[in-house]
This record gives sequence, C-alpha cells and structure tokens, in this order.
Amino acid sequence: MTYVIPAVTLLERNLFLTVYIYLGWITTGSMSIARDSHTAVLLFDGTLLIISGSSSGFASLTESYNPGTGTWTSKAPISIPRWLHTGSLLLDATVLITGGRGSSDYLNIVEVYNPWANTWTPRANMNMARSSHAASTLSNGQILIIGGVGNSGNLDSVELYDPAANTWSIKASLPSARFEHVAVTLSDGTILVVGGQDSSNFLNDVNLYDPSTNTWSTKQSMNVRRTRHAVSILPSKNILVSGGRNSGGYIKSAEIYDPTANTRTLIPSMNSIRGGHSATTLLNGRVLVAGGFTGSVSLNTAELY
Repeated sequence: MTYVIPAVTLLERNLFLTVYIYLGWITTGSMSIARDSHTAVLLFDGTLLIISGSSSGFASLTESYNPGTGTWTSKAPISIPRWLHTGSLLLDATVLITGGRGSSDYLNIVEVYNPWANTWTPRANMNMARSSHAASTLSNGQILIIGGVGNSGNLDSVELYDPAANTWSIKASLPSARFEHVAVTLSDGTILVVGGQDSSNFLNDVNLYDPSTNTWSTKQSMNVRRTRHAVSILPSKNILVSGGRNSGGYIKSAEIYDPTANTRTLIPSMNSIRGGHSATTLLNGRVLVAGGFTGSVSLNTAELY
C-alpha cells in the first residue's frame, strides 16, 4: 500500500514536500475477464489501458482502469487479437501495440489506439515478426523493440520505431538472444533490460542500452532468475521487479533494483503468484499489478504496491 502524506509547507523557504510510504500489497477491483500475456499502458489522464492477451483463447477486449474508483470500463477491441505483445504510449497520447502471437503465427503487425476516439488504426509493420519481446520509449518519443522469439527462433535483434515518419530501423543487437524479458527507460535516457530466458536457461541478467552510442553493457544481476515478470519505475527512480516464472514454477517474489548504486534488494512478495501480468506505476505513485497466470489458471485479480 502507498500512503501519500499531504504536502507540507516549509514557510521559511516556500518549498513543498511530498512523502511516499510503501507498506506492501493490497487488492483492488478485478478486470471483467481473466487474462495473461496482455499489455498495460498508463494514459496521460491517469487511467490504465489493458489490451488483448490470453483468456481461454485470444482476448480482443480492451479495458481501462480508474485508480480513483478501482473500477474497470470496456473499450473498443483491438483489430487483431494477440498475446505476448507490447504496448507503448506515444507523445501524441495514442498507444502503439507491436507484434505478439496471433491465432497461428508470430506477428509483425502494428496498431495504434486513439483513447479519445476509441478507435484502432494500422501502422507500418515491424521488420521482423516477434512475440515475447520488450519495448521501451526513448526520450525523443521513439520506441525501441528488443529481442523476443519469431519464426527463426529466439531473437537478439533490436529495431527502432519513429512515430513521426512511421518507419522502422535496425539497431545494435542484444548481447544474447532472449525472450519473455522486460525493458524500462531510466531517467538518464538509457534502457534497462531485465531477465528473460534463452534456449535452455532462465536468466537473471541485467543489460543496459545507450541510444546515444547504440551500445550495450552488463549490470548487476537480479537476486532471482525470472521470466514472464514485470517491471515498473517507482517515484524514487528505483525499479520494481515482480513475479514471473523460473525452474521452480510461477512465483510471487519481488525485488527492487537501484540503477544508481547498481544494487538489488528482495522485498515482501505479492499476495498472489503470477507471471505474464502487467505492472504500471500510477500517477499517485502506487504500482498496479493486474492479471497474469498462476501455472494453472489465468487471473482477473489486481493488487497495488
């Protein structure tokens, strides 16, 4: 749970201080359907958009979450149902959906959702069909697509989408091929890639991409090997890594990575075991974890950190 203490006025300096206190995980409103391998995108108005995923087949349903009321609302379904895809917020406040698995194939198909019109529009396809990849937004608004799995197997390839030109370009490859990893853009504009798996191993690797030099470097590994996990940036600029799966099955453990100190620390576990879920930092500083898979059933439950 996160409590926000009202701003304290320091009269002598006319400053304001907001303090966040983290006290664990609490349950919030459930989605209308159970799903995993979906994607979640925080919109500029503070609502959260959940798109497609797996739910006894492919879910085309789009839902939005209101953190003020803890309730969910149905939105226009995506044109091509998919799972193991990614979603990214563009600078014009629309939402870019890339790749994933369709009914039978890996997809390179890209769609954009307009939250005001509640409509979907096709955009230029990626160079390579892929699912279980990662996506991260650069400081200039371009979207970096990283790794995954495609028709040729596990991928180390990386490509960059320019929304203004509606074009894709190839970038430096990952140090090693992987899928079911996650990526997040840090405050300095670099991109952190966490975990995943290769052909034979669950990974605890952490790699850093510098878009200014188009190069990769290796950082401190996580405490726990995991795939199908989720990451989110806390108000402290640290990274929350939650859930996933490893050789022991699906897990509910969580840890925090400090990119400045290059350290990682285990924290209390989530209430529910889940992987293939989404985790999004809301405007109030809380992290909403939604859906996922337990190893036997998909979840419609959600909880807050």
